[in-house]
Amino acid sequence: MSDNNVNRKYKQYEDVKKFINSNFGDANLFVLPDSVYSSSDSIFLEQFDNTFTISNQKVANFNPKLLNWATDTKGWQRNYSNKIYDIDKVEQKILDIKTPTNVKTKLQSQIFYKYKKVKISIPGTNKSIPQYMILMFSYSLKLWLKQLRENELQNIKKEDEDVVNKYREVIQKSEAYDGYYAVCVNSEENIIKDILNVITTKFDQVDFMLRFVKNEFIKDNQLSQEEAIDAHYLTTFVSLTIFKYITQKLRNSFTNEEVVETLKNITFARIGSEGWIPTFIPDAITDALHKSFDIDFDHEFISAKDMRIKLK
Repeated sequence: MSDNNVNRKYKQYEDVKKFINSNFGDANLFVLPDSVYSSSDSIFLEQFDNTFTISNQKVANFNPKLLNWATDTKGWQRNYSNKIYDIDKVEQKILDIKTPTNVKTKLQSQIFYKYKKVKISIPGTNKSIPQYMILMFSYSLKLWLKQLRENELQNIKKEDEDVVNKYREVIQKSEAYDGYYAVCVNSEENIIKDILNVITTKFDQVDFMLRFVKNEFIKDNQLSQEEAIDAHYLTTFVSLTIFKYITQKLRNSFTNEEVVETLKNITFARIGSEGWIPTFIPDAITDALHKSFDIDFDHEFISAKDMRIKLK
């Protein structure tokens, strides 16, 4: 990086820091989204020397030495455990038909991690900034990305063969890093575990919701028009928002799968223009829904007028 570029970067980051301090006071936490492990980042981190920073990292952009460490299958750990894992052997156990289903499910849902101290050189100086690179791996995320690409490939196969071949090349380059997630932090090693607890918990929640939405809300619709795709995902998002509101009203007393199955089974038979007759069997979840939302559908007969009032 030239001296002019360095000076320009410093000026940009000084402006950012002034903006943050003037609007939010002296910030003690700063998140750098979609960051790339590069020298320009180091300038930014130096500007926030006394601030705890977390920056997302792209494994594909690691330097060769760091990439060798990241892709090494040995030396991985799990939260709340001192055991060291080889994620290659974990994958073999997941794929082994002899492994019990409950064991496979547990292994797939686990998040493995490792970390190491790295130094980011500051261009134009002899200084460097110490950081901790935290790398996580989720086999569930790897499977989800694989399925996503396979679905995309099925859609692309309708296109020109050259387009399909180019897409295959892109897949081959990126799939080697599927399941990995990395962040860089400028903290002390003694709080790495605390950081991991927060990150892995959120990571696990996002991972679960992605799988849940895919299984329960998103169907395999072959959409091509942009408006149709936007409408489809907007409907999905609204459905998920309503569903999360329902589960919170139920005080998270039931699993997501139980609530979804109950909602699917709440059905009615229409009796001409007179009204409706419930055709579902009441249970603990329907009783909780009635209590939480003050709506009772358990009557033997609901007139059309009463139904309109309940749905308002």
